[in-house]
Amino acid sequence: MKQSLMFIPTSRKEIDEDVTSKSYLLMQKAGMIKQVAAGVYTYLPLANIILKKIEAITREELAKIDCVELLMPTLQPKELWDESGRWNKYGPELMRLQDRHGRDFCLGPTHEEIITSAIRDHIKSWRALPLSVYQIQTKFRDEKRPRFGLMRSREFIMKDAYSFHTDFADLGLFYDKMSLTYENIFKRCGLNTIKVSADNGAIGGSDSTEFMSISEVGEDTLVYCKHCDYQANLEKAVAIYDEAKLEEDLKDLEFIDTPNVASIAEISEFLGYNPNRTAKYITYFDELAKQYYLVVCPGNYEINETKLANLIGASELRLLDDEEIKEQGLIKGFIGAVNLETKDKFKLVVDESVAKLKNHTAGGNMVDKHYINVNYPRDYQADFIGDIKEVASGDLCHCGHELVFAKGIEVGHIFKLGDIYSTAMRCTYLDQNQKEVPMQMGSYGIGISRILMAVVESHAQNNSEIIWPKELQPFDVHLLVVDIKKEEQTKLAQEIYDLLIANNISVLYDDRAERIGSKFADSDLIGIKNRIVVGKKASDGLVEFLNRATQEQHDIEIKDVMTLVNDNQ
Repeated sequence: MKQSLMFIPTSRKEIDEDVTSKSYLLMQKAGMIKQVAAGVYTYLPLANIILKKIEAITREELAKIDCVELLMPTLQPKELWDESGRWNKYGPELMRLQDRHGRDFCLGPTHEEIITSAIRDHIKSWRALPLSVYQIQTKFRDEKRPRFGLMRSREFIMKDAYSFHTDFADLGLFYDKMSLTYENIFKRCGLNTIKVSADNGAIGGSDSTEFMSISEVGEDTLVYCKHCDYQANLEKAVAIYDEAKLEEDLKDLEFIDTPNVASIAEISEFLGYNPNRTAKYITYFDELAKQYYLVVCPGNYEINETKLANLIGASELRLLDDEEIKEQGLIKGFIGAVNLETKDKFKLVVDESVAKLKNHTAGGNMVDKHYINVNYPRDYQADFIGDIKEVASGDLCHCGHELVFAKGIEVGHIFKLGDIYSTAMRCTYLDQNQKEVPMQMGSYGIGISRILMAVVESHAQNNSEIIWPKELQPFDVHLLVVDIKKEEQTKLAQEIYDLLIANNISVLYDDRAERIGSKFADSDLIGIKNRIVVGKKASDGLVEFLNRATQEQHDIEIKDVMTLVNDNQ
């Protein structure tokens, strides 16, 4: 392809954007993407070529496990989402709209409902199972805060697959097979990923695994142990509890003066306590259920809102602001569950470690007052008890070693759905005894456009240029002419171009009337590993060959071009 005929609007200007990921900046500078609106992008020719290569790799690997491609509609009717119960549960990220007749639809963020409705209408017997299908399609999620370019966007390209089985054991076998397939896909795309146990979120099901590419700009925090195989997303990570805190004897509850003491740090200092002897009380409201919650967790931890939502079955939790706290008869900084006069307005949620903690502190529900020696369940009772705290630095793995934290980009997520959709939507089959049984389902997603971003993050050199992995680079060779006005250079370049094309080597031929410095700068941005430069030595039949990954450089004759290109693939 001649570069003069290809739309690659590179730029070396500083891009003043409220997005700091190197992948976003480099893709902008390399002329790969154009923002249309927040979280919405046009994929320009270079990006489109690479996306198609990611898709091809995905299709090849899925074909190896007999997963069949189809294509489902983006526009989905509300009725199907009502059947699954997700229309109201999914939350504000669901892009909702109405047609001219007032009928409700959504733009699909995922396709569990659509595929379940198709399978239930056409598959009736156990003989037709197992079955797995997939599609590659644009998805939509109304992200509150699109960030880092393609990582958190409102319109994105995704591969979503679904499998149907006669029993949970067979689902487990295919789940493991798909996991290996994902590892192969990411490896071929040049990504080093790790698998972590994850929260199922709005998809649901019993278990799920995320595939993470380690990155400083990753929105997810990974928690893992270097001494065993424990790996989890922070949303689901757990740590062992320090049982030494359980050895104290219960003391009498006391109501004490704590003048000008409101925060955990202040009460700890005032009493001479370690913060792990305190408890914090946080107020939430579930917009969907119109329910207030008072949430208690250890004073030295933060609340994990995903764990909290899962425990209480909430989908639209938010923190109360100061005015709302006051309206509910509470005093910020002095909230506690003991003798709470407004307790009928709130459901009380207690972290399991607080329920075990002996003689902790709590607000006294009066200014400058606290309780000490608070104990559960002697002094208060909960509506919910569970693990709702966020694992923190210094916490220990179940094997006894300290947990390690890292940032990661989620590039894939697989789910064991079980029968939650098939039961709700009556997707059943007749077994060997003619008994009607719900199918067991799996759901498997890969962020195709997010892989593009993750690859740039991991393969950027010095935050200023890209070197694409072998299977994703847009062309095999970048051919540059120093001066197109020199006939000996353009003639030799054309010979090399024709030679490479004849040998099925894809070439981007920079035949533009630009200064060579600009061509080199654009070449670095575009990211093709092998570069051939036709310059002053063309009159001697020599060109410069550069492997940008190794920085090995050679002056070669045209007869040696194919050998070096093949050796450096």
